[in-house]
Amino acid sequence: MDYIGITVADKSKQFAVRIIKFSRFLNEGKKEYIIAKQIFRSGTSIGANIRESKNAQSDVDFIHKLSIALKEADETAYWLELLFESDIIDKIEYDSLNNDLKEIIAMLTSTIKTMKNKIILVIMFAILLTGCSKKEKNEINVLNWSSYIPDSIIRDF
Repeated sequence: MDYIGITVADKSKQFAVRIIKFSRFLNEGKKEYIIAKQIFRSGTSIGANIRESKNAQSDVDFIHKLSIALKEADETAYWLELLFESDIIDKIEYDSLNNDLKEIIAMLTSTIKTMKNKIILVIMFAILLTGCSKKEKNEINVLNWSSYIPDSIIRDF
């Protein structure tokens, strides 16, 4: 199922390429092998999980895979903070990577929220139809069924 826009997939792949180069810099230039390995793993895993989400078997599986990507992004933010706060990287290096990461996190958060709301809509509609007679179900199908869902959920959907 391909629910996710090209933007977050491309952005996460570009970020992974930057992280690979950044890890090389940490290894060769700063001799920071352990943190380089950690940020390499978490920073490249974001895009890998987003790519994997395109083959999700269900909406719930899709959300799960994007949630893993979000966790990896948060872990990457942690490693960046440690590198900056321990003076291994300067503010320019930190801000450059962190700004891209914040954008990816915002995109993932928005997509996950939208998909969760979609699932809520489907469940609410199913509940609505459960208590209806066949005639009422036919009438609902003719009508705009979204009128039965609260505006607060539709607005976020």
